[in-house]
Order: sequence, then C-alpha cells, then structure tokens
Amino acid sequence: MRHVQVTGSEFEGQFPFAGLHQLCHPLLGHLVELPSAQAGALRRALGIADDATAPDGGRPLLVAAVRGLLAAAARTQPLICVVDDAQWLDAGSLAVLLLVAQRIGDLPVALLLVARDDEVLSAARTRELPGLELTGLADADARDLLAAEVNRPLDPAVRDRFIAEAGGNPLALLELPRTVNPAALAGGYATPPPSTLSASLEAHFVALVAQMPDETRRLLLLAAAEPTGDPATLWCSAGALGLTEAAAQPAQDAGLLAVDARVRFRHPLVRSAVYHAADPADRRVAHRALAHAYDARQDRDRRAWHLALAAEAPDDAVAAELVCCAHRARSRGGLTAMAAFLERAAILTPDRQRRSALLVKAAQAKREAGLPDEATALLDVARAGRLDRHHRIAADVLQARISLDRRRDLQSVRMLVDAGLSAARQDADLAREVLFEAYAAAVFVGRFGDTRLLARIGSAMRGLGPGESGSGRSLTFSGLLTEATDGLDAAALTLRLGIARYLDEAALPLGTGDVWLAYSAAAEFWDDESMLRISELQLAAVRENGALASLPVALMSRALTHIHNGEFAEAERLSAECAAVTAELGVPAMTYVDTTLAAWRGDEAGLLALYDVAFAEATARGEGRVLTALDYALAVLRNGQGRYTDAMAVCAQAEAQQELGIRTRIPLEFIEAAVRAGRRDLAVPAFERLERRASASSTDWAAGTLAHARALISEGDEAERHYLTALDRLAASDAAPQLARVHLLYGEWLRRHRRKREARAQLEIARDRFIALGAKAFAQRASRELAAAGERPVVQATGPGRLTAQEEEIARLAAEGATTREIAHALYLSPRTVDTHLRNVFTKLGLTSRRQLSRHPAGIG
Repeated sequence: MRHVQVTGSEFEGQFPFAGLHQLCHPLLGHLVELPSAQAGALRRALGIADDATAPDGGRPLLVAAVRGLLAAAARTQPLICVVDDAQWLDAGSLAVLLLVAQRIGDLPVALLLVARDDEVLSAARTRELPGLELTGLADADARDLLAAEVNRPLDPAVRDRFIAEAGGNPLALLELPRTVNPAALAGGYATPPPSTLSASLEAHFVALVAQMPDETRRLLLLAAAEPTGDPATLWCSAGALGLTEAAAQPAQDAGLLAVDARVRFRHPLVRSAVYHAADPADRRVAHRALAHAYDARQDRDRRAWHLALAAEAPDDAVAAELVCCAHRARSRGGLTAMAAFLERAAILTPDRQRRSALLVKAAQAKREAGLPDEATALLDVARAGRLDRHHRIAADVLQARISLDRRRDLQSVRMLVDAGLSAARQDADLAREVLFEAYAAAVFVGRFGDTRLLARIGSAMRGLGPGESGSGRSLTFSGLLTEATDGLDAAALTLRLGIARYLDEAALPLGTGDVWLAYSAAAEFWDDESMLRISELQLAAVRENGALASLPVALMSRALTHIHNGEFAEAERLSAECAAVTAELGVPAMTYVDTTLAAWRGDEAGLLALYDVAFAEATARGEGRVLTALDYALAVLRNGQGRYTDAMAVCAQAEAQQELGIRTRIPLEFIEAAVRAGRRDLAVPAFERLERRASASSTDWAAGTLAHARALISEGDEAERHYLTALDRLAASDAAPQLARVHLLYGEWLRRHRRKREARAQLEIARDRFIALGAKAFAQRASRELAAAGERPVVQATGPGRLTAQEEEIARLAAEGATTREIAHALYLSPRTVDTHLRNVFTKLGLTSRRQLSRHPAGIG
C-alpha cells in the first residue's frame, strides 16, 4: 500500500487547513485528474490557487475534492492515510477528514485517525465511524511482554511493581527495565539509579516533594527505597518510624503517589528523584526501617540487603550475612543478584585481603551475568588490593575469559591456556575447567589457531589426572582430546558416556565452553535427539540463572537444532534474540544461524551480504570457525541452485578445516556437488571419510546420512536400495530438511531412469516439503525436475520473444552463472542439448551472450 502520514501539531492548530496540506501535498500530482471546480476549491484551501478571489464552493466541494484526490491516488495502488495526534489538527482539517471518512465507500483507501482527546472520538462516533479505544495491557499480557523482552532474570515482586507503575503502557513496560541496574531487576538489590528525567522536570518533582510535610517526605523516601511496591512492607516500615497512613494523603492529593494494591509513583522515574534528593543519613534511616519490616526467616535476603544499605561503616557481621545470602539470592535473581550481594559484602569488609577476594568473586558473577565492564572495574580494584595466590590466579582466569567474550581470538586462547597452567599448580579442578574452556575457544579460532596450543592443553590435562572422571564435562573433554589424536572410533565410548552424563546431571555447568562442547559432541555422533535435549536444557538453565555470558552460544545451539528439525521460523526468532543479546553485551555477533538460514531459504542476496560482513569481521578478529561455517552455508545455497562446481569448491575449503560440529554436514554437500559435477572420482574418497566417522554412531540420522551418501555414488538397483534406506532412517530422525533432499535426489534419479510417474511422486513430496520449510532454492529445483518429469508437459505459447518452460529454466540458470555442464547436470540433459536451447533463447530475446541474460528486462532468474 502507498502510505501518507499526517501528524497533528500543537503549534499549527491555528493555521487553517494545515493538516489537510500534509495529507494532500504528496498527492498533488493527481490534482489534474479532478474536475476543475474541485481542483480549484482544493487549491484555494491549500493556499496555491491562481485566483485567490475565486469562490471556494464551500465545505461540500472541498470534501468532494479531497475524496476525489484520494481516489485518483489509489487507482493503481491501495492508499492508507495515517493521521496521528488528531486532537491537535486544525478544526477545518479535522472536520473535512471526518466527512471524507464517511464517504470513503468502496474506494481502496484506508483513513486511520489516532487521537488522545475524547472530543475527537466523540465527533467520530457522532458520524458513526468505526472506532477502537486502546486501553492498557492486562497484567497477564504485561507479564508475557516483559518475559519475552527482558533477557535477565526478573524478580516477580519487582516485575509486578513495574507493571503497576507502567499502567499497562507497552512502551513504559519496555523502557522501565532499561532504566535500572540489572541487580534491581534481579530482586531490588540496588539503590534507585540517578534520575534520567530532564533537569527541569526533576527539579519540578523535587520542589513538589519539598512542599510536603516532614512525615510525607519520610514516607515518600520509604516508598522510593522499597523496590517491590508492596504496601504491607511500606506500612510496616512506616510504623517503625512512627508514621501513619495519614502521612500519605498530601502526596496522593498532589498526584505524586498512589497506594492501593501496589505502591505506585506518578511517574516511574519520580522514585529516583525522591531517593537522590534525600539526605544520605535519611536514606540510611529508611533502609534500616525497611530491614526490620522483612521477616528474618522468610525474607532474609532483602533484610540483609537493607541492613547493608543502612550501615554507616564497614561491618563484618553484615558482610558475613551478605555472603551467606549471595548463593540464596542466585536462586531468586540469578548471577546478577549474587554479584550484588558479593560486591556489597566487599564494601563492608574491613580486612583488605578478604575484601579483594570478595571483589574477585563478585567480578566473576558479573562476568557470567553479562556485565563485562562492571566485572573489569571490580577486578581492577581487587588487583590494586591484597590478593593471595589462589585469588590472583582466579583474577587471571577471569581476565582471560572476559577477553574471550569480547574477541574470540587466538590471544584470548593463549591467555586461557596460561591461566589454566598457572591454576594447575594450585587448584587442579579450576585448571581442568579453564583448559576445557580454552579448548572450546580454540574450536572457535579454528584455522587461525595454533596446533601447539592444543598439544599443550592435552598434555596439561593428562598431567592433572582424571579428576571428576564421572562428570559430563570431564568425560566429554577426554573424549574430544582422544578424538583429536586417535580418531572418533577410539573416542566413541567416552564421548557417548559424556553426553549421557550431561543429560543426567541435576545442575548443568553453564560456562561458554560447556554449553558449546556438549552440544558439539552430540553433533559429532549424528545424535540429534541428544542435540535437542542438550540445547533445550542448557538454554533453560542459562536463562534461569541469568548467565548472559553464555546465552548467545546457548541461543545459537538451540537455533541450529531448529534448523536441523526444519523449524526455520523458530530459529530466526532465537537468532534475532541472540543478535540483541550480543549487541547488549558488546561481544562479536553469532552469524552462524543467519547464514545457515539464508542458505536453506535460497536467499542468495541475503547470504552474500551476510557473508561479506561476517568474513571481514571474523578475519580481522581471527575467528576461523566463522569462515568454515560461511563456506558450508554457501555450499548449501549453491547445491540448492544446482551450481555444483561452485558448491564443490567451497566444500573443499570447508572440509579441509575439519571443524568440530560442522564436519558432520560438509561431506554430504561435497559428495552431491561432486557427483552432479561429474567428479565421482572425488566423491568416493569423501564418502570413505564420511563412512569412517558415521559408522561410529548407531542413530537413525547417522544411518540415513550414510545411505544418502551411498546412494549418490552408487548406480542401478544398489542406488535405489540406498535411497529407500535413507528415506526410512531419516524419517525416524529429526533431520527434516535432509529428508526432503533425499526425496528430491531420489526423484531426480527416477526421472533420469525414465520412471517419470514414480519420479513425480517423490518430487512432489520434495517440493511440498521444501515450500513448507521455506527452502526456496530447493523448492525451485524440485519444480524444475517436476516440469522435466512431465508435470506440465505443455509448453507456453511460443512466438517472437517467448520461451518454452525448459528454455526459461535454462536461461535462468545461465543468468545465475551456471556453466553449460552444470545446467546439463541440473536438468539431466546433455551439454549439446543445453547449448541448442541457449541458442534458441538468444535468438528469441535478441541477445548475443550469457552476460546479457542477467540484465534482460524480462527479469530472467
């Protein structure tokens, strides 16, 4: 639809027909289509009449003119006119628009007026125009909105206070959490932030508060310091200060505060203005009163928090209580809450060494919670203090992890390895954990890595001994190291046990390395059932604990599983969330999902745009795994398009890297491309490499993959047998896109063997499944095969410039850059037949070269 925007303005409300001018000005090119009387009336109203003394014909003629102008503009394209802030339109424009709205009739025109004024709404109702009154979101919908948009853990009580103060306004609901410290979201474990109101508005609120009686000001301060908006807590703490409910009345009369089911300020950010305008001594009194309002057994955490804010000097007893609360707070508000308690405990700890140790622990929690800048700041303070050897190593480990979060480069891997080796002399368990993470980091660095580092990691792990030999992490790590040196067969049993143990563990380890390598180990075995369960469990655990540092990898793993299952829309949703989280954290983007989706969807322009940006960024950063993933995505796209030589080239680059988690998928792309490009001599060795790996697994996905590959390199009855096996085994797996591809390949094979009826049955299944998946290029490939198999045997009417169906397909592939040999393989024609068809295409279209095809006005391809 064509869109015209009109916005009412308080400053133009006295200018005659100012709103009408906004509406009509973009459409004045159609003025010549109106009768002269209507055109003259409209010109006069808009101040562009040649003869200002000409009679205007009155409002009816002007209404007819505006309606006629809208009708003329909508003659070739539907038109929508959006009038925002209609309450500020000049009276003449509003009257004309309401009359036009009554006379729209069956024109392809929509007129939408939005107003905040009952008078406008009343005028619209008088004319019996359809209307919708927008109200605030219901509480349940508001909770759903917050849950969908806020990545960090949100304490239920704090959430309910946000909902009450927002009054159902969606924008306010989304903005409120962004105005507070993450610790405030986690449970109110932060003081209200400095006000972000304009200076004049803040001064206005402060002045209003200053006019209140002393008792009212003290009650407002209590309400501002209490994070949940709970009336019972407010009145209990007020009673401890000798305040009664009467103290609230002046604030309620002034519209500053409302106390009913929740305690609500007039503006959500007034809370900040009230809190920060108060004297620090008065704030401490308020926090002390709030601490006594909480039950020491049922709400020990909030009680300890307010006692800490009430403390006037370092206090060992309060600090010790905060440390005890930290781990309980994690279960309520995640890692952010834990970090807040540890940081406050450090502030109140008089001993320098213990204070520095607590700061390191707080920094660790902040890093895991996705607050790397705050973590670095605490780490700097801790290093400036007095650290023992254990916590100095912990600080080095944390610094390396923050570096990895931000860069994912070789230098970060080296830092992690050095930190792990240092830890080995002091804390073997910490060393194993760090070296495990270093191995995961090395996987991301890929081709830009250093093989000597992997050798150092393996040697160090062997020197540390088995450790927790029964844990999922230790078994998986041991299996991956064995696989790197001795192959998958030797590592198979250990890796299987590691995967099973991960799934059985009550508390999953949530480090970035754990999240990625556990999933990758399952992918190494073509174990899509475990991939699904691991990605589901890890994403849920990461969200529950607020481990934002690991959230991008968890989202990526889950989204890749959705792609494997053919759930592209869900993968796209998680990828969008992943992009938002990486932007919030300031860490490199995870492009794996977007590029893979674009490839499967056949979105060449989208993939190439992503490819250029991701390639440049990953190369500059030194994250080699991204480059391999880009090559894999490009191979999928080219195979879908039938450009097999190109697919084979990028597959060869990707397969040479043997990247963990990708190497299970690349061989199939290469084998298909090589066979279709007439290079079976290259496809057979690739199959043999695939067979050595896939035979270590007994899953349906592995068996279906092997049968799929065998069918491609086989001939005659043997090929058909393998196609049928692949269909049977893949149907029992989750690999929906791969299953659709086998239907396509089998249909192509049947057509090549002149079994057209059977071919059409398989190709129709493939086409329909690809369409349902949203795999455009593969769907088009299946449609071409169906046409060749006789689904639409009658060609289009021909004549000068008209192409047959087969000529169109050949012209489209040639325009996309496919060679004659590639087109022949794609359509199961001989190269000589393709050349003949191309000569016919050139003759009909008046062209002389392939290069001209892509620029042809008919839009071939």
